[in-house]
Amino acid sequence: MENDIVKRIEKKTGIDMRSVSKVADAFKENNRYDEYKVRRAVKHAGFLFGKRFPKEWENAVVSKVMGKNRNRR
Repeated sequence: MENDIVKRIEKKTGIDMRSVSKVADAFKENNRYDEYKVRRAVKHAGFLFGKRFPKEWENAVVSKVMGKNRNRR
């Protein structure tokens, strides 16, 4: 059942679930403190959707994801 849903989503979007999982893993708790990894994940997400996000949008997403954790290390 779950595989059928995944296959239908992959067929409709053209994006395989392994790639989606890879992007999701990049936003896990440990990586949220690393600006480089967050930026890389945002760029990879754009690549999956066939879009290149403007730098301002990328900066806004990085700021939101990192939030108060920007200076934490």
